[in-house]
Amino acid sequence: MSEELSTPIRLVKHIGPVRAARLERLGVRTVRDALWLAPRRYEDRRTFQPLGRLRLGVFASVRGWVKAIGVGRTRRGIP
Repeated sequence: MSEELSTPIRLVKHIGPVRAARLERLGVRTVRDALWLAPRRYEDRRTFQPLGRLRLGVFASVRGWVKAIGVGRTRRGIP
């Protein structure tokens, strides 16, 4: 089991060179390091806020309905 945990993060499937470099800056060099990486914040997406209670700079979840969709044209006529 320790062999898997000591695997370099850059060798993990779906971790490309760019993401590996970003993780390296966070101190994540192995799979074990990734398991110990704690999130910076937690967002509770189970509760929804009414639009009138939203505040600038505060993360919140809202719920709504899409009433219409469409394709608009730009000035150059490209959709």
